Amino acid sequence: APSEMCIRDRDYVAHFEDTSTLQMSSDIEAYEAQVSEIDQFNQYNSGLSRVFILAVLSSIMLTGMAFIPSRY
Repeated sequence: APSEMCIRDRDYVAHFEDTSTLQMSSDIEAYEAQVSEIDQFNQYNSGLSRVFILAVLSSIMLTGMAFIPSRY
């Protein structure tokens, strides 16, 4: 989880990518913009996968309905 810290009157954002890697940056706005872009990408990806699953299920249902015997 990222956290902000102040060293010698300068603000930094600290981000732990994993347990052994610390990444520090003084450009907090760029970091927040990148986090926002990542969140937006994940939201789009989630929506796209939902649409894909719905389309596959619909096509399976329509294909199954094509083989239902007619009453006449």
